[in-house]
Amino acid sequence: MHRIFGLTRDPFAAVCDGELYWENAARAETRAAARDLLRQGRGVWVSGTRGSGRSALLSRLAEDLSAEGRPVVYADNPVATTAETFLGSLSAVVEDPGPDRSVRGLLSGAVSLYARLVEGFSVRGPVPCFPGPVSAAPEVVAELEILRGLRLLGRPLVALVLAGAGESPLPGLQTVRLVPPSPDDLRDLLAHRLACCGGAGLLPQGLLEPIAQRARDFDEALALGRRALSREAYCRGFAARSPEPPPSSLFRPADLDEVARLLDSLGPDLSKP
Repeated sequence: MHRIFGLTRDPFAAVCDGELYWENAARAETRAAARDLLRQGRGVWVSGTRGSGRSALLSRLAEDLSAEGRPVVYADNPVATTAETFLGSLSAVVEDPGPDRSVRGLLSGAVSLYARLVEGFSVRGPVPCFPGPVSAAPEVVAELEILRGLRLLGRPLVALVLAGAGESPLPGLQTVRLVPPSPDDLRDLLAHRLACCGGAGLLPQGLLEPIAQRARDFDEALALGRRALSREAYCRGFAARSPEPPPSSLFRPADLDEVARLLDSLGPDLSKP
């Protein structure tokens, strides 16, 4: 859809890289604090509510450290690479693979991961390690403890970087906190994303402001921003086909919301095999 407007990319993509990353002064301080802790080889717990930008911050931290030449192990696919998979692979290094070939495959992946950690450690010390989404399940916390407890030449092998709501399930990590975004933050995020993609002013302030007031977090603001862009594309397409403006009763915003929900309901039934 973004190509309709000549944008270089989707401004409201959920995945955030350095180009699309937005922060205010308070969030910049949080990122700097986390980066300084990791430079010292200390683990970090990014505490924030859902939709507060935790994943975006972790991604930017990994980019910051990589740009400094620091080796980083980062699970950039949270759907396919959970903490359980990441840690399970590493823990298999010390386990007997036995006759099961699938376990042998796991062992091979774990050896490769461990080799990356050792190589990175030899260059810069404790390796910043982002194992992806974590749960507070006891077995996951236990594996995190094992990972954090690995030592090489008497020093920690990794500096864990984890994120979630509330307090860290793993004692000893230094906590940095993300405050929930304000309406001003949400509005500025949307404007920043559009400008980064060549669409400054594409959605006027009079439209961004209501979105910022309605949205509860960054995720919802991006979803509403995408919906507003879709409406703008529809209106432009209608105007190109007809010299007369569309009647006010045709596809009001509430109507478009209803159509979107209807189309979603007509999609494949995921409950059936």
